[in-house]
Amino acid sequence: MLITTFGSKCCNANKSPETAEEDAAGEPVVELLLLSAHLRLGSGYFKRILSREWKESVTRNTEGKRFVEAEDFDAEALLMVMRMIHNLDHSVPQKVDLEMMAKIAVIVDYYDCHEPVWFIASMWINELKECLPETCNRDLSLWLLISSVFDEKEIFLEITKTAVMTSTGPLKTLDLPIRDIFIGITFRHLDRIAQRRKNAIGLMVTVLEDTFDSLLKGKTHCSYECTSALLGALMKGASRLLLHSPEEPYLGYSIESLEQALRNITTPRTPACIWRHSTPSCSLENQILDRLKGDLEKFKQGFELHQTSIPDDVEKSKEAELKRTSSLEVLPRTT
Repeated sequence: MLITTFGSKCCNANKSPETAEEDAAGEPVVELLLLSAHLRLGSGYFKRILSREWKESVTRNTEGKRFVEAEDFDAEALLMVMRMIHNLDHSVPQKVDLEMMAKIAVIVDYYDCHEPVWFIASMWINELKECLPETCNRDLSLWLLISSVFDEKEIFLEITKTAVMTSTGPLKTLDLPIRDIFIGITFRHLDRIAQRRKNAIGLMVTVLEDTFDSLLKGKTHCSYECTSALLGALMKGASRLLLHSPEEPYLGYSIESLEQALRNITTPRTPACIWRHSTPSCSLENQILDRLKGDLEKFKQGFELHQTSIPDDVEKSKEAELKRTSSLEVLPRTT
C-alpha cells in the first residue's frame, strides 16, 4: 500500500531531499510503501478504510497498489510512526524534540495507532518531561496536545495548572493539522482553563473592591487613624486594580501575578493601632488574604485528563463563592 503525502519538507528512507519528486505546484511529494496487514493491526483508521465497507475510499494505481493521500503531515514524523507500526523500532531515533513529539502526536491521533507507538513514545516523553514549561507559552500548548493524545495524566494535570496560574488571557490554539474531534476536545480544555482563570481573578478583584469599600465607609470597626492608613496603603499597593476596575476576561492579568501583588500590600503600623493592640480588622492581610484563603485554592488547580466530559464543580460554584465572599463580615474590634 502507498501513502502519498504532499507539502512535506522531509523524505522517506529511500530518497534524499534533493531527489524528492514534486507535484504540479512544486511541493515535494513523499511516497511510503507499506504493508496493509501491519496497517490493519496497528491503526484503527486503516482497519476501517481497508474493510469491505470502506473499500471505495482506497484508490488503486496503475500497478494495482492501493494508495491514500495525506496532506500537511510532517514527512519525517509520518515515517517514524509508520516504522513503529511495522515493528521497525530500531529505525527510529532514541530522542526527539518537543516540536517533533507534537507532530507525531497529531499523526498518532489521526490514524488511531496509539498501541504500536506507545512504548517508544513513552521513552521520548519521559526524556522530555524533565523540562516542563513553567509559564504559559507555545511549549505548554504542545504539552497539552501530547499529554492528551498519549494519556499522560500527571503531565496533563501539571500543565493545566500552570496554564490556569500563569495565563494572562485565552490560550492560543496550535498551528497543527488536528482532526475535528480532537479540535473539539482541545477547545474544551482551553475554554475551561480560561474560565477557571477568570473565576479566580474575579474573586480576587471582588474581595479587593469590597475591602476598599469597607474601609472607605468605615465598616471595619477600626479607628479613624487605622482606617485612613489602611486605605492609603491599599490605594498605593493596588492602584492599578482599584483605579481601572478590570473587567472580564481580565486581559494582562494572571492568577499568579495578581496574588503576588496582593501579598505585597503591607499593613502600615500606625501608633494608634499599636497602642490599642491592633485588632484583626486593622490588618490588610486579614481583610484580603484571609478572606481569599480556601476559596482561591479551589481555583488554583489543574484538570484531570478526562475531567472535561463532566461538570466542573469549581466553575458551577462561582456565583455562590463570590456572593458568600462579598457578604463576609469584618471581624469586630476587641476591647
